Amino acid sequence: MKLSNWSKLLPFLIIVGAVAIFVFMTLLRPKPVQFTQEIPLPGVKTITLTGETLNFHVSGSGSVSALDQVTLISQVGGTIQRVSPGLRTGTAVKKGELLIQIDTTDYHLQVQSADANVSKMELALEMELEESSIAQLEWDLYTGNKKKTEPTDLVLRRSQLELAAANLKAAVATLQLAENNLNRTRITAPFDGIIMDKSVSPGQYISPGSRLGSIFATRAFEIKIPLTEAELARLQNPVDSSGRKTQIPVKITSGSPESEAHWSGYLDRFEGFLDAQTRMIEAVVVVPKPYEYDSPLYLGMYVKVEIPGKSLQNVYKIPNAAIRADDTIWIARESRLLIRKIKPLWSDEEFTYSLNSIHSGEKLIISSLNYAVEGMQITAAGN
Repeated sequence: MKLSNWSKLLPFLIIVGAVAIFVFMTLLRPKPVQFTQEIPLPGVKTITLTGETLNFHVSGSGSVSALDQVTLISQVGGTIQRVSPGLRTGTAVKKGELLIQIDTTDYHLQVQSADANVSKMELALEMELEESSIAQLEWDLYTGNKKKTEPTDLVLRRSQLELAAANLKAAVATLQLAENNLNRTRITAPFDGIIMDKSVSPGQYISPGSRLGSIFATRAFEIKIPLTEAELARLQNPVDSSGRKTQIPVKITSGSPESEAHWSGYLDRFEGFLDAQTRMIEAVVVVPKPYEYDSPLYLGMYVKVEIPGKSLQNVYKIPNAAIRADDTIWIARESRLLIRKIKPLWSDEEFTYSLNSIHSGEKLIISSLNYAVEGMQITAAGN
């Protein structure tokens, strides 16, 4: 009976013993070491922003054109009597130099006729003055000691006198016109210049308004440089609000570096409108005495121009690679990323220039990140 009871309790005792041994072993086992995994902060490269005083300039290019250029037009008709040897393409001429002579025969006769008519009208006026004086004397003799009445203009021949004076005035005007036409038979150079072309020859008959040739002045040339609105903002206007001009010196060059030619000029003005298609405005540069250089500046040359611009203080140069979407930049401050929007003044191939939204000494992030959130933690890797 007792052996049978132990047989029944034995499995239970084995299980209890096994559980006790497992609990005992668990309590004796050393506790595992817990590790905390830290997520590394994104590292960035920065540069220190410092405001600078910068003297800007604008470079451009354009073709040389004449400041003064005229077409020679005949004011009178006639046969070309003489053409000056100087009236040839590319020949330099002086102001007042005779270029073309039109036959003067008919015009001399017109002057003689008009001069004779003036003499005739002068005589007629003198006769009317005498007639008027005689009429006044006769009127006085007729009235005697009687009560005088005023004579009419017709009695004193005043109307005839005014007519004679008007005829003389018209005759003098006709003489002046005839003399002007005689002088217009001489076509002279209007200024020191160079002949561009001629279109007449000796013996040719021309009528008033005929084209004779063209000439351009050599006292100065001009160069028109197209500018964008951003480039225009960098330059000082040579004309102030009162209309007074300031000559801003300009450098002009042409050719390769080995054989580069140099000229000096000045910024004269800006044309007062933007081109509707290109959205550009032209700056006009004037080059005085272009033919007095060792290498003359010729009409039609394509040259490079460098115009000094404004001097601005506290300008920040931001590398273009650091400009983010919507004209924003990333600033590193106290291990935090700040997103700052700027207003660019202008940009070139390397930098964007700004005056506002930046403080001297701030750290500009120049490296890239997969994402950027305002205030996110970062690690600055130094300049």
